[in-house]
Amino acid sequence: MELQRAQVFHRDAEDWLSEIDFMEDEMAFFGELLKNYFMALAEKDWDEEKVLIKHRRMITTEIELMRQRINEHHGHLTTLIDQAHPESQERALEAEHYEVATGFKELRKEFNRYKKDLFTNVGEVLKEKKQKRLTH
Repeated sequence: MELQRAQVFHRDAEDWLSEIDFMEDEMAFFGELLKNYFMALAEKDWDEEKVLIKHRRMITTEIELMRQRINEHHGHLTTLIDQAHPESQERALEAEHYEVATGFKELRKEFNRYKKDLFTNVGEVLKEKKQKRLTH
């Protein structure tokens, strides 16, 4: 693998790790959001509330697993950049990069789907609370 391509892969991995950091921050915020609106969400639709909580736990676990996978891949890339390797190892690393990239894209899609569901549900609760205040 040419050095320039390896460096591009290396930057990809660094970008993914940065996005993972942000996802973790957002998930912490979402946890607070769920805590703050737990009762209102539960009154509105208890089953949906349980799904949101379960889905949050699942995505949090997926984020941590992806972080581990990216860190491992990042280490392989660093080794490749620092040392010469046989072409077969380089091809394996390219395949690994594609696999990590695909997994990260899927995680991002799942994360965005969760965010949309959470914001939709909390938005409905906030709208209902506002309407109740206006009518009282």
